[in-house]
Amino acid sequence: NNSKIKVVRVDFANQANGKVLNSYGDPFYFDETRRLATRMTYDGPSSSVTKTVRTKIFNSDGTMMTYTGGPTDCTMTDDVTFNPGKGNYAYLSAFGNDTSSPYSVGTVRYEVWIDGECVNTSYITIHPGSPGALLVDGQSSLTLNFDADGGTRTLSVSGAGSDWSTWGIPSFCSVNKGSTSFTLTCKANTSYDSRSD
Repeated sequence: NNSKIKVVRVDFANQANGKVLNSYGDPFYFDETRRLATRMTYDGPSSSVTKTVRTKIFNSDGTMMTYTGGPTDCTMTDDVTFNPGKGNYAYLSAFGNDTSSPYSVGTVRYEVWIDGECVNTSYITIHPGSPGALLVDGQSSLTLNFDADGGTRTLSVSGAGSDWSTWGIPSFCSVNKGSTSFTLTCKANTSYDSRSD
């Protein structure tokens, strides 16, 4: 019986009062960040198993985040049933509060622990301020897909004047920035595995 669980990636969304404020993968801004909702993508064991997942969230100053009445050796725990198969999702509790950001501007470290082992470390950048009305191709959230040959897309930027920049560009992409647009070039994928960022 193979009980090994492989956490492939961890994504975060911003939530408050049970509502999604920003979808998984969207950037976080201090003025609007409330709760980090967590979605783990994992490859499961050969048969279903329930494990206690311990998460440790470290604010940008390096201190581990805790709450009154919660565990002292980690930020929070969730009992999760892991099912067989690849690319499964498991959702962990959203940590934070509904009224103001408990997270500081900078880089937040998020660790996932199973059976006493850290199986994933992820980082979330909390940007200062708020996103304002910046739109890319008229949208506040945009997903781009390229086929295996790669390609190039030019995207318009509006609502920010000339005061904007690109960040978080995947290693397999490059950007050529203009004043009101940018051109994103995605290199061909020469492996058999899909990739995303």
